This record gives sequence, C-alpha cells and structure tokens, in this order.
Amino acid sequence: MLLGCVMLVLFAIGISAFEIPPLWKQKQKRELVVYGTLLLSGTFFSLAMILHLPVPNPLDWFAILIKPFSTWLNDILGVRRA
Repeated sequence: MLLGCVMLVLFAIGISAFEIPPLWKQKQKRELVVYGTLLLSGTFFSLAMILHLPVPNPLDWFAILIKPFSTWLNDILGVRRA
C-alpha cells in the first residue's frame, strides 16, 4: 500500500516535470491553474482509492442537483411515486 502511494506521487511529479515548464514559459496562467487543479484532485482521489478510503460518487452529487427539477416535473405531470 505504501509502495503504491509513493509510486503514484512520483508519477504525478514526473508528469508535472514535463507539463508545467512549457506552460510556465508561455505564461499560460489559467491553463496552469486548471492543470494543477485536475492533477491534484486526480492524485488525491487515486490516493484515497489506494488507501481504501471512501470516495464520493459524482453521480450522487448529480442526483442531489437534479432532484428538485425531477420533483417539480413530476408535480406538473401529475406523476405519483410509489
């Protein structure tokens, strides 16, 4: 488990070593922010999976967001839930 965490972090550092310098030289600040955010979140969720921590499911978030619309639409159409 520890070896997997170390390898993942080294892999993320290696990818960053190739991707960040060209973005920095071209002064692409927005791309650097987006790249860093995506790389860090991906690394974080991968570490959580390696360590067998509970990882939230994005579909649950989507269901929470869509629930009020679904309820409203069911009310308009007169659909009753069992």
